[in-house]
Amino acid sequence: GEAVRTAIPQAATQLRPDFLSALGSALVSERSERGRAVLSQLSENARIASSQRVPLCQDTGTVNVFLKVGVAARIDTKRSLQALMDEAA
Repeated sequence: GEAVRTAIPQAATQLRPDFLSALGSALVSERSERGRAVLSQLSENARIASSQRVPLCQDTGTVNVFLKVGVAARIDTKRSLQALMDEAA
């Protein structure tokens, strides 16, 4: 639960470095003025979201958790995984 509790705010406020790099590259190579304006707004939104810890404008507020559990993993709880993830979110 703690890993999910930590990951949710990070996912809502920060884009991955490879995405930010691709966004910057697209901004440099974009020929359309309108396209550059949109890419610039996306870049600025990402900067604001990260620095002020506010959700990115494209954050829907819906949390999807994809949990990988190994076949030999033992989860010592009487609660369901759904209940644990709901609590963390």
